[in-house]
Amino acid sequence: MERTFNKETKKAYFDAKRKGIVEDSILEIIRIIDSQEIVSYCTSDGCITFDYTDLEIDYKAQAFTELEQAFDKWERHL
Repeated sequence: MERTFNKETKKAYFDAKRKGIVEDSILEIIRIIDSQEIVSYCTSDGCITFDYTDLEIDYKAQAFTELEQAFDKWERHL
């Protein structure tokens, strides 16, 4: 299942990225959440914390992955 940040969290992430508080990618932060449930970043410009409540299913990415898998199965049967 593909996941991404929800709309509000994306806005906060990009604001923190612009301020230099966060350097990790969204994908890396999701991996950290998977392994330790929460991650915080702090600098003199502020702090931000991400956890599982900031995530939602990325239906577009999930549909694309399912389409790729179906195409791979179809090609194997040719």
